Amino acid sequence: MANHHIVLFLCIGNSARSITAKPKMDYVFTVCDNAAVEGTDDEKRAAFAQIVRQMRHRVQLFLSLPIETLDSLSVENKMRALGQLPL
Repeated sequence: MANHHIVLFLCIGNSARSITAKPKMDYVFTVCDNAAVEGTDDEKRAAFAQIVRQMRHRVQLFLSLPIETLDSLSVENKMRALGQLPL
């Protein structure tokens, strides 16, 4: 049976953060600093597509971590390191 984790992707500017205080999350990913993109619709779509690619890459790196064999501090340190990788 596969292990399951509760994961939340959260914009740090989200005004509805208090809703996350209710359920227990295993992992919380903060994914944006400034979500607004100025420009034409095509430029906005391109920016969105770039962010999706970056998020997909980070999620793939996260999924490659041997979570079951790491203690919680090691997981936290590895996740912070993933967040510092160039995009």
